[in-house]
Amino acid sequence: MAAANTTTVTNNFVEILLGASDGADWYLDQDLPGNPGGIYVKSITFYPSNANDVIIISNSSGGASLTGAIVWQYKATAVTGDHRITFNPPSRMRPAIDVSTCTLGTSLTAYLLFELA
Repeated sequence: MAAANTTTVTNNFVEILLGASDGADWYLDQDLPGNPGGIYVKSITFYPSNANDVIIISNSSGGASLTGAIVWQYKATAVTGDHRITFNPPSRMRPAIDVSTCTLGTSLTAYLLFELA
């Protein structure tokens, strides 16, 4: 599926608006090019659109591939609250999101925030 998510980089934060209008998947190589060795992540915060939203982030072997292990799988129980995982020390990964494996009540308002090391 073509890359169509909105990805914004500000300082050491990468914000990903999930789903865009066509429910596109998100891959590091396609949506945030220029990081062939992956990125070092300090934390990932999920901002769900509804309670019971589920996000699954996998590791990618490159390109539009989901061949790696699941990095984080999370089910929100409420829209508010702290939906975050921290990595200490920071973890190198090649994040990829197959939107079809996620459950997003309103995909245009669910987003992720990666804090980079």
